[in-house]
Amino acid sequence: MTIHEAVSVVLSEYKDGLTAEEIYNRIIEKGLYKFGAKNPVNIVHIEISRRCKGVNYSNPSKERIFKICGQKNNKAIYCLIDNGSCDFETSLDEKIEKLKKKIKLLEKEYIEAIYELQSLEFEKNRKL
Repeated sequence: MTIHEAVSVVLSEYKDGLTAEEIYNRIIEKGLYKFGAKNPVNIVHIEISRRCKGVNYSNPSKERIFKICGQKNNKAIYCLIDNGSCDFETSLDEKIEKLKKKIKLLEKEYIEAIYELQSLEFEKNRKL
């Protein structure tokens, strides 16, 4: 079994995804792969990145089987692409729409504040 196959086995059991370190720990727990590297978590991360949709990697695989489906403590959470319960793109689109609505609301509040200031300034000058 290869590393990316072991990652796929683990992620097939965790529909909400895992970080590279969590994936590594599950691979070891299940005895799916024996690592000889000094930093095996980094190896897992590289193997995922090579096959991860939306990640630009210097030596990418043609086979994209993983995707980033969130973040946990500033670390990417990875899912299988065919895993329907994990859809980072949708949640990202939702966040963008919420931010656009907040911006529109702030614009409206600022414009109202400017009009109020102009009105106060007008009243102040009128009294003079």
